[in-house]
Amino acid sequence: MAVEEGTGPQRKAELHARLLAALQDAGQADPAVLARHAEGAGDVAAIRRHAPQAARRSAALGTHREAVAQYQQALRHADPADRAVLAGLHEGLAAECALLDRPEEGEAALRTALQHRRELGDNLRAGQDLSLLSDRLWQQCRGEESDGSAGESLWVLQSLPPGPELAVAHLGAARSMWDTGRREEAIGAVAQALELGRRLGRNDVVSRALTMKGIFLADTGQDGIGSLEQALQLALEARMDPQASDAYASLQDNCINAQKLDEAQRYYGAGLAFCERRELPAAALRMRGAQAGTLLLLGRWDEAADLCTELLAIPGVSPSNQLSPLRILGTIRGRRGEPGHDELLDKASTLAAGTVSPKQLAQVQTVRTELLWVSGQPDLARQQAAEAYQQALGQVDPWRLGSLAAWLWRLGAVVGPQAGLPEPYVLEIGGDWQGAVAAWERLGRSYDAALTRIISSQDEVGLRTALAALDDLGARATAAAARRRMKEIGMTSIPRGHQGRPGRAHRTRARGPGAALARPAQQGDLPAVVHLPKDRASPRLLGAIQDRRRHPDGRGSRSRAHGDRGPGLDSPATGTRRKLHPG
Repeated sequence: MAVEEGTGPQRKAELHARLLAALQDAGQADPAVLARHAEGAGDVAAIRRHAPQAARRSAALGTHREAVAQYQQALRHADPADRAVLAGLHEGLAAECALLDRPEEGEAALRTALQHRRELGDNLRAGQDLSLLSDRLWQQCRGEESDGSAGESLWVLQSLPPGPELAVAHLGAARSMWDTGRREEAIGAVAQALELGRRLGRNDVVSRALTMKGIFLADTGQDGIGSLEQALQLALEARMDPQASDAYASLQDNCINAQKLDEAQRYYGAGLAFCERRELPAAALRMRGAQAGTLLLLGRWDEAADLCTELLAIPGVSPSNQLSPLRILGTIRGRRGEPGHDELLDKASTLAAGTVSPKQLAQVQTVRTELLWVSGQPDLARQQAAEAYQQALGQVDPWRLGSLAAWLWRLGAVVGPQAGLPEPYVLEIGGDWQGAVAAWERLGRSYDAALTRIISSQDEVGLRTALAALDDLGARATAAAARRRMKEIGMTSIPRGHQGRPGRAHRTRARGPGAALARPAQQGDLPAVVHLPKDRASPRLLGAIQDRRRHPDGRGSRSRAHGDRGPGLDSPATGTRRKLHPG
């Protein structure tokens, strides 16, 4: 290096040219080394030959930042008149940017490629680019644009002989159909993609179709794990890293949604380790955001808040990977009465609305409802819950719908019967709040158990138990709402609660099925990606951090201890009940 630095430009170019010639004659050199010497020698023809090869090899080896650098080098020296080559290079660059969670760069590259393909009259590749563009737009929470691109892709490709591109277009259209309530059509589109992928022998398409099938099954309260595990196994056997990482993340999501939190943790550890080894930060960020959701459910709020803060501090995180951390951190701060929760939830609401996904919208709206009640605004909370419930009917999974149904019931509305709601919600709406509390405790969800007690119990012992749990979590705002209710029912000796925020202690006292949920920092987990000393981070992780900094853009009712209340009687939260028809 010292010799090179002390050598003049002309002499350096000559040395690079000699090395390039010698390595080319040997015939076994790394294309990345050849591309570097070609650039040093100013040999444009050699750069055009070796840089694309280096990019493709880096992508295959799982060094995706290096692949981006090689594609960019190739584009700097490409022949501006060769539209086919330019289109291919931009498509390759877009694919790598997607894996690195840089969708804006991916979108720009795809739009350029699409322009070239259209000018060449290459409808097949144009249709494929439109399908990929739909995915990059969805990563940016631009759902309507994403749906439009997916629809255009399908329209273009349906006029051509069926191939894998058409199968992928069916999957893009299926996501759009599902999110807009056209569920039968969506299921049919996935079936078409799966059949076509199998007929063509394209395991990458089959894996993607099985993943989407599993997600749809879970959204309707069915078991989608089997389909997702098939997708994962197929992707791992065929060494299809993007499909495998998507299957891992979807398995984690579905286990969380089904409250199988130990299984979610298993997929989280394995999937995150997989993504770290193969330099797949987009999927890794998605999984870490989902892990924060698991920690929130289990009452490990400080860990969840720390993780969300880390994720949101990474420059250039895509909007889709910001959504969960924003909502979760806003939820924790709102329950604790800490400043900034409104701003976090406002941004989460904006991004959720942008996705046009009922699931994402329902989650944010449920938090809004809860915090309105916590702040002493039950009428506004009821209005929020009613609107959200109507939007969610037939559009979201049973757990998300159940949370909104429960809040409606708590706030005085009569909730029409909905088949398939999870046990805790069925019990509470049916008047068996003790059974609901026990169900929440079996799941390890201490906050939900405490909230159910606070809203429904008239027993001083039970209320004090709930208040102690809220204080232990540091949920000062919710605890204040609990103390208001204690006064309303005539309690005279109300505990004052902890001073300060004791939530940190709760990490070591988690109970229930997730109590053994240790954050796999040694093996499966990515360490904090900000404020991390370099001597504690792997070279690949440090590369990810530096990459981010360089690219900042990137039912039956049971008796209760103090009286019975059927589903049509007074609400514990408001003292009134209103009829709300699901239709």
